Amino acid sequence: IMQCYTGTNKNLFGAFDELMVLSYKWEHHGYEMRANFQSSVLSNFMALINYSTFCLNEHYLAIKDDPEKKTELAEWLGFWKGLFGTATLPQSALALLAEDDDADGAATGVSNEVAAMATAQKLVKRADNIRYYQVPGHQVQIAANAANVHTTKDGGMTQKQLMKDSAGHCVLTQDQLVNMYLDYGKKKTLTDILFGEGEGNLAAPRNTGVPFVAYQLPLIDERQMMHPSHLYRHKYYAPIVNNDGTTGRAYVAVRGNGRRIFNFTGIAVYRV
Repeated sequence: IMQCYTGTNKNLFGAFDELMVLSYKWEHHGYEMRANFQSSVLSNFMALINYSTFCLNEHYLAIKDDPEKKTELAEWLGFWKGLFGTATLPQSALALLAEDDDADGAATGVSNEVAAMATAQKLVKRADNIRYYQVPGHQVQIAANAANVHTTKDGGMTQKQLMKDSAGHCVLTQDQLVNMYLDYGKKKTLTDILFGEGEGNLAAPRNTGVPFVAYQLPLIDERQMMHPSHLYRHKYYAPIVNNDGTTGRAYVAVRGNGRRIFNFTGIAVYRV
């Protein structure tokens, strides 16, 4: 159980956790298997420990008063220490400690070390309002609730509002969304990847269609001459990632003669 495996430098629990990372793109899908695996390992180990305790106790009682069993008693002490440490020796065996050079009463032994290892690697689930995308190299922690971002016909939303949610979480970047699409081999849409029950399982906003918002810094401003008045006409675009993983830009607003008209609706997925 405690052996570190070649190539991973991880013990049994750590190696299995690594397997779950490679098996599931979203961390929460591996929670049940990780918990069941740890429980199974510890249950089998504790069954062995309990059996060993019974056997060693019975063995000790059978030889402790035999003066010809001194060597066997020393061997017994070594087995006990290896499993449980010296702090848990039976009271009647404490006299043996006088002949044991490193018997300091410490609670060492394999059983205690495994217990400490299990505690250190105990499964800790993330909060329900968080999803963790765990593909190596593309890891990102995501808010479990996505949101529609849209503009109105007059006034519109500011760049900051499009870029961050009310808690200040930033929208996923273009690269993060495209990498997710590519990680799935271009076989799933971003809607499936992020909102599918068997995938990210994010809480979807209304009108969960395209486009997704990739980032919003800054808006693209293209100026055109208007004829015959020759006034500047400002056209604003937002960089986005489409549902099929392609990048593009969404038409956000036009400004001419001091009037702004907005017509953009997108889906924002936020980093935590």
